[in-house]
Amino acid sequence: GAALGGCSADEVLPATSATAATVAAAAESGVGPCIPALGLSVFTAASFASEDECEALIGSAHRLLAKEAVSPQPKKCRLSIVSEIEGLLLRRLLALLESSELAHHFFGQREGLADLEVDFHPGEPAVNIYLPDGHFAPHTDKQAISLLVPLSPPGAFSGGGTAFWTNGHHGPRPTEGQPSYEPADARSWLPHDLLLNPARGTAIIFGGDVTHSGLHVIAGTRHIFVMSFSLKPRGCLLAPAAASLPMESEKDSENPI
Repeated sequence: GAALGGCSADEVLPATSATAATVAAAAESGVGPCIPALGLSVFTAASFASEDECEALIGSAHRLLAKEAVSPQPKKCRLSIVSEIEGLLLRRLLALLESSELAHHFFGQREGLADLEVDFHPGEPAVNIYLPDGHFAPHTDKQAISLLVPLSPPGAFSGGGTAFWTNGHHGPRPTEGQPSYEPADARSWLPHDLLLNPARGTAIIFGGDVTHSGLHVIAGTRHIFVMSFSLKPRGCLLAPAAASLPMESEKDSENPI
């Protein structure tokens, strides 16, 4: 979908192999282990990003938003950010995956992830900003893996959170003779199976085929870092990812979460 902001900050630091020493360093950094939150579909890891890293990402997003000079600010927008911090978070995630069985779960190999080429979802890595009533309809990211990191400090917003569905957000399609429904009609959505609204800096990790949604913010401002990607051997082309679903169920803008 269209992205609000496309400015880049600093260059990403070059990726290095996530060797045993790198994995050990990740464990010593204070990042918590990957904890299953919804079977083998969704995982969390506490203290993945530091307070300073969260603040720096928020600051970068708002500087880019100010350059866009959009008034009034949309209820939700995405700021594409490429900086030193995103490079660090990427390498940290790959090392974390290699320190568990999740590297094989998501990518089919247990080591050497950082030697592969990263193919990001268009417009990512990014910071999404949600104002009151900002939300994002259920969708899948169609990448190998997605990382969300809440950035807002405690008490910065109410409502919000990320909802997940195990088998999609729609029930069986109506049979002949029954009223049909529109996929974007929220009245036809099933109750979500999991709602996560964890502490600032927590990693939320899940596969690109997992249906998820950004729920309505009631008050305040919600900031969340998002990075969805696949890995491929260097020099290998991947088919482009399909576009994300629109942000809202009603004639929406196309800014993805």
